[in-house]
Amino acid sequence: NNAMIQGQPKRLAFARKYGFNPPNLLVISPTMRCNLKCYGCYAWQYSKKDDLPYDVCNRVIDEANDIGIYFFVITGGEPFCWGNFYDFLERHNDSFFQVYTNGQLIDDRVAKRLAELGNAVPCISVEGFEKETDRRRGKGAWARIMKSMDVLNDNGVLFGFSVTATRGNNELVVSDEFVDLFIEKGAFIGWYFNYVPIGKEPNLELMPTPEQRDYRRKRILEIRKSNKIIAADFWNDGPLVNGCMAGGKNYLHINVNGDVEPCVFVHFAVDNIKEKSL
Repeated sequence: NNAMIQGQPKRLAFARKYGFNPPNLLVISPTMRCNLKCYGCYAWQYSKKDDLPYDVCNRVIDEANDIGIYFFVITGGEPFCWGNFYDFLERHNDSFFQVYTNGQLIDDRVAKRLAELGNAVPCISVEGFEKETDRRRGKGAWARIMKSMDVLNDNGVLFGFSVTATRGNNELVVSDEFVDLFIEKGAFIGWYFNYVPIGKEPNLELMPTPEQRDYRRKRILEIRKSNKIIAADFWNDGPLVNGCMAGGKNYLHINVNGDVEPCVFVHFAVDNIKEKSL
């Protein structure tokens, strides 16, 4: 509602002044600390030592609100490792936050706090079922994810799942068995990412083939038609948003160092948010 009622007039004013539209959303990585060490993590190259200063994070949200942006994605690193996370969500209670998380730190206490705040939707990363998820994320990760989803559902917190499609799991993660499980757990949305060979031990052999990517595109269309869940594919859904969203066209990424990057998968920046306004 804020994005439409408060945001749209601000966005129109920005467009009239500068001749282009502001992004629809911002992605922010306030910390790169994480409790897991997943094979192929895209964020592995960033420093784990320092977080993006809390005052800078708050300033970015305030400046984004000023130009009509009220939708934010929080990633990392593991957002629930960030000590200021709940204070941050509470301070910006007029904005919506989608949170990519490994789900390992979500217990009943955390779920209750998220329910109280009401402005954050966790999207929990999986790699398939137990075998695939534990192989990449560590033994026991799947069981903790299942428990996290249960406590989120029990406390009335909206949540979803996130999956990286690879050559090895592409067909599995769009199967009826896979999708039905998360519908039963209470997920309302599923995000699909194509594996990108960057970060920790990049491997071109993990990338889905063109045929696999096309298969996933067709299956996600079927999932949307026949299931009670929103399924979104950042790669195959490109035509729905007029191509790539990155570089400020529809979104950009502010990393833990304050560097303003076109995309979480494109580690290149010429500006730093610590040195200038949004």
